[in-house]
Amino acid sequence: MNTETRNTLCFAAAAVVCTALAIAVNTGGVPAGQQDKNLGKPFYPDFDAVNDARELEVIVFTKGQSQPSKFRVVQDPTTRRYVIPTHHNYEADAKDRLAKTAASLNGIKRAYREPRNNLGTDSYHEKYGVLDPTEATSFSEGLGNRVTIRDGEGTALVDYIIGKKVETAGGEDTTDRYYVRNPEDDEVYIAECKMDLSAKFSDWIEKDLLNVQGDDITHLVIDRYSFDEQQGKVVDQQVNTLSRKDFSDKWKLQGLDDPTKEVDADKLRDLISSLDDLKIAGVRRKPERLNADFSVDLKGIDDQLALRAEIGNIQRSLFSRGFFPVQDRENDALKLYGNSGELHAATKQGVVYTLLFGEVFTGSELEIQIGEEDKSDGEKTDGEKTDGEKTDGEKTDDKAEDKKSDKDSTASGLSTHRYLLIRANFDKKYLAGEPTPPVPPKKPAGYDDAKKPTSATKAKPADKKAEKKKPADGDCGVQDPADKKADKKADKKADKKADKKADKKAAPQPKQKDIVGEYDAALAKYEADKTKYEADLKAFEKKIEDGQAEAEKLNQRFAAWYYVISDDNVAKLRLEKTSIITEKKPDGDASKAAPNSPPSIPGLNIPGLNPSATPKSAPKSAPKSAPKSAPKSAPKSAP
Repeated sequence: MNTETRNTLCFAAAAVVCTALAIAVNTGGVPAGQQDKNLGKPFYPDFDAVNDARELEVIVFTKGQSQPSKFRVVQDPTTRRYVIPTHHNYEADAKDRLAKTAASLNGIKRAYREPRNNLGTDSYHEKYGVLDPTEATSFSEGLGNRVTIRDGEGTALVDYIIGKKVETAGGEDTTDRYYVRNPEDDEVYIAECKMDLSAKFSDWIEKDLLNVQGDDITHLVIDRYSFDEQQGKVVDQQVNTLSRKDFSDKWKLQGLDDPTKEVDADKLRDLISSLDDLKIAGVRRKPERLNADFSVDLKGIDDQLALRAEIGNIQRSLFSRGFFPVQDRENDALKLYGNSGELHAATKQGVVYTLLFGEVFTGSELEIQIGEEDKSDGEKTDGEKTDGEKTDGEKTDDKAEDKKSDKDSTASGLSTHRYLLIRANFDKKYLAGEPTPPVPPKKPAGYDDAKKPTSATKAKPADKKAEKKKPADGDCGVQDPADKKADKKADKKADKKADKKADKKAAPQPKQKDIVGEYDAALAKYEADKTKYEADLKAFEKKIEDGQAEAEKLNQRFAAWYYVISDDNVAKLRLEKTSIITEKKPDGDASKAAPNSPPSIPGLNIPGLNPSATPKSAPKSAPKSAPKSAPKSAPKSAP
């Protein structure tokens, strides 16, 4: 073989090697045929979204943050409830939400593979926004969102890094196509992703904090005060008590006696609406020994050092959030105050909500949700305590962590929020519809005697007075004139007596009172009312049980938490008296005609039909009357 032939063969071999290297670079070292066979296939063909999903984890990196945000929802294997470990294990309303999210990530298929075009792996991933966000310390651009769903054993069922949205030819991003890769695979694919995905805390919880209907609230006590930390007492206190019968009734302010003033219906409507729509922005866990009713349970701590340490932990946790326990001098009990007052709202179901307004602070969205944490994901491990639960001897200032100046807040766009403590209790006096027992009728005197049956007496036959006297023996039937005159006088007297008796009998007699019938009717009505009362009482007792159960259920929810709410809502709840009352509106224009007056009829002046017309005055002199007496003699009749 000559030199020229040898050189030609060497160049050909080198060309083949270079071509192979180029193909290897473009396909990540895997032959193109092997890569293409994955197109059209799901990333995770064996994933059963409905039956297997028990945990969701979303890791997101937001530009400007020093570390990524992690959000996790996990089903507790014991209680079967979902909690959010990244947010102090707050309970999530997640069963349906997790199922929808898992279903939206099920069956995602590789539609098209993006070529590398001689880019290195990191540059390739950065270009399409699919860098792993857990490596945010190494990169600041091109980081994607990592979404992982696991089963009950913690095994990953699906694991995606979802990058930029694919733009159309016109540069728009209106499609549902994203750049997607498996964290274990370097290749980037275009995939259709109609995701129902959220890492927002508020999207995974029951946002309605109080779970109350505004129309059910019938009593309010707005206890507006400030707490002087130096003096350890309440100052500038103003208490306003309001009530109404039901939602259709007007609010009434206790002590408002000015007839020209009334409660401002619009302000109260806004207050009730704010209570009805109070939303959770963030949570912090309370110390375990601080009970739902704000009392402290120190049972079981015998060691004095441990007892002082526990009391110190509780005090630091409360003080840093603007809540202050004060010993009541009268009953030696502890009463908890908020540094910005409190509100009590009672419903017609008898449930009373107590809201204590604590310290105001500003922060970023993550700081508002979970506070400043040493750990990036906000989770606590064994032996550690999270925000609000300090270890013995630890003296950190939570207020310094959370509270920032209003100036910094305005400059950086941070929002202002406030801590809130809530408790619920049941009070029967606010429960509507308590039945009143009926009063039995009083038996009238003489009822028993009147009720006894009387024996029938037979009427005696009347003597016949008109019987004629039989003539005595030897009498010829001729009556003596003197006897005849005496008989006539006796008959006349008897007739007069009979007529008088008949007239007396015919005269109307006063009606005797039927005490038996009236009492029996009243007794029957009482028995019917008693039966109804007993049924109403059972229904009312059921309302009591339901109200107590509702208060207990609410306390189970409130017991473990400091809540964070927008300070704008608090401003609507802490109304002053001057904001509550307004000038009373007039009932109507007195100059208008009375509503029952008949309409005016133009052209007529008839009293009673045209009230606006003024009746004419009576004539000065009346017409002459007819002659007082008739003529003395009538005219003679015609012959």
